[in-house]
Amino acid sequence: MGEKVHRITKIENLQFRFLSLSHDQRCMYRRKGQHFLSRMRSLLFLLGLCLLPTLAPAAITLPGDLDGDGLLNEEEDINTNSILDAGETNPLDADTDGGGEADGAEVRAGRDPLDPIDDLTADPDKDGLNNAREQALGTNPRKADSDGDGLPDGQEVALGINPLSADTDQDGLLDGEEHAIGTGIKNPDSDGDGLNDGIDPFPLEKAFTKDTDADGIPDEWEELYGLSPQEQQDGLLDSDDDGLSNTNEFLYGTDPRQEDTDHDGIADGQEVADGADPAVHECLLYMETAKPLTDMDGHWSQSYVRHLQRTQAFSIRTPIVEGYVIEETGERFFLPDIHISRYELLKIALLSTCTEPGQEDVSQTLPFTDLPFPEHLETADQQMRHRILSAAHRLRIIQGYPDGTFRPHDPVNRAEALKILLRAARFTVWADEERVPTPFSDVPPDSWFTPYVEQAY
Repeated sequence: MGEKVHRITKIENLQFRFLSLSHDQRCMYRRKGQHFLSRMRSLLFLLGLCLLPTLAPAAITLPGDLDGDGLLNEEEDINTNSILDAGETNPLDADTDGGGEADGAEVRAGRDPLDPIDDLTADPDKDGLNNAREQALGTNPRKADSDGDGLPDGQEVALGINPLSADTDQDGLLDGEEHAIGTGIKNPDSDGDGLNDGIDPFPLEKAFTKDTDADGIPDEWEELYGLSPQEQQDGLLDSDDDGLSNTNEFLYGTDPRQEDTDHDGIADGQEVADGADPAVHECLLYMETAKPLTDMDGHWSQSYVRHLQRTQAFSIRTPIVEGYVIEETGERFFLPDIHISRYELLKIALLSTCTEPGQEDVSQTLPFTDLPFPEHLETADQQMRHRILSAAHRLRIIQGYPDGTFRPHDPVNRAEALKILLRAARFTVWADEERVPTPFSDVPPDSWFTPYVEQAY
């Protein structure tokens, strides 16, 4: 009884204190109370949303479209038990199946909002086209290659060809086959030789139209290199013992009669095994442009000089031919009609055959009395000259004259040129039993240059 009287007294005291407040103070406390009640109502509403999936069966489904998917809550909660049951969409998830399209859009289009595969934005066959695009094109949304030509539908669309046509140009090759071998998907005769790609044994080679023995080698190529267009087995032979069959020599663009087609010191078969190109020097870099040579316009050798000028030795990035420069104007000349010097020919021969001068060559002392010592090399051009001469001497390409000189600026004669070119290209002089005499009356059999003339002949 005493406790009850105490509570009543406490309440009366609070009432008395409230009534003793001013009008403004009482209004302030009323506003705070109303704000508190409003926050409590919002909190209770959010708490109810969080508890929707676990409410008892007697719970009531909230009205409206909570997830904004185009379906009312009662359309998603079919049995109105406020629980996400099997076969129902989620009223709190606009895309129940996660396929990329709202539940309401799928229902209106007659698709299954619980199956992500049929969403318009989905790509179930992973061909690069979503279902909406496949529907517009008429392709199969569950088959990556609708026409079975070897190319996915999306890739065909990107290439600008019909994904429902297996052979766009009707040449007898499927579009996928043409894409793989590089023939024109829209061009029935890619090489323009008059044969459709489907019946052309070499659809990318206009010069080759027949393969009589079906050995993978054109008849024209076999005749050029002394093989038989009628004998299939000769494609399996390795005529030059370089590790490549004759068929592979054709495919790699090498010479079936040369063990080392590009003369880089490595057999063709070994280069293929190493992943290198047996028909091209790996050390040479072909540039798109070169500095103009003002005296070469219209000269018969212009294209050859231009080719060497645009070719660089890859490791040292030095053009094989640079020309002469007038320092005051920067103009470059080649002087094509003067004799080439011994050093100039040596430089062209070494750099164009990948005979790379090493950095150590710049410090080597040469045995020639008319060349400077390494410590006297002042410019980069002098150092490069010394490196090339040192490499050539180290490889026994040059030996000099009996008087101990090399004479780098002297014109080179034809015999000297042959020796430099053949040795730089790593041609070996034939043994005595292999030598074939030349018909030249001014080439005596016992001269130092005779073996080189015979080799070149």
